[in-house]
Formats: sequence, structure tokens, C-alpha cells
Amino acid sequence: MELNSKLFYQISLLHRVFRREAQTILAQELDVTLEMLSIMQILSESGAMPQQQLADLLFIEKSSMKRNVDKLLTRGYVIADYGVEKNRKFINISVKGEQVRLSGKQIMQQQETSWLQHLSTADQQSLMSSISMLVKSRVHEL
Repeated sequence: MELNSKLFYQISLLHRVFRREAQTILAQELDVTLEMLSIMQILSESGAMPQQQLADLLFIEKSSMKRNVDKLLTRGYVIADYGVEKNRKFINISVKGEQVRLSGKQIMQQQETSWLQHLSTADQQSLMSSISMLVKSRVHEL
């Protein structure tokens, strides 16, 4: 099949298979998605922020971000503070969310290790360097 010889097809396939495996484990063990885990990671690193800023940082549509934040609020993984501006809610990670984030981070590290065991350290570094170069050439704000 001609597609199998295309680099971006292989990259896309790698991404989809990895995501599917990770999503399955995260859903079974923590009842979260990769997007939800990413939201909690950013909040843990950066502190409270508006939903729209989170969406912009993660390249997620506003409606998808709202659904994810609503699910995180329902589970008690994040908290919302409307502050002075009633129409602008700030989202922050809760103590419970931080525990889930740490567990999710561990799961993702195990997944990455499992996948990367098939490449030497030098191959991993080379791959990372090449991908970083491609991304930086197209996405200047990273």
C-alpha cells in the first residue's frame, strides 16, 4: 500500500494508536481522557486561568473545552471561580485533581517507556530533534 510508505501517514498512525491505547487505560483507571489530563497538567503548572486561555493553549475548540471542563468540575478535579467578572470563570485544579493528574502522568510515562523501548537512546534523541525542528518551522509560538 502506497500510504504505508508516506512519512506523515506513519506519524498519524503512530499518534492514533498511541492515543487509543492511552485513552483506554486512562478511562479504565482514572475516568479521564487525554484532553482532561492535559487540562489538569496546564493548570498544575500555570495556575488558574480562563477557559478560553486553556482552549488556546491546547488547540482545543471552545465547545470541546467547555465539555471537558464541565466533566472535570463534575468529578471534582477542577474548581471554577467567577471572581469579580461574573461572565469569565477561572479554572483551577483541585487537590483531588492533582492526585489524578499525578496518577495520569505516571500512566503516560509507562506508556511512553513501553513504546520507546524499541528505539535506542540515540534514535529517540534523533527523532525528537527532527520532530521539534519540523514543529518549530510551522508553529512559531512554541
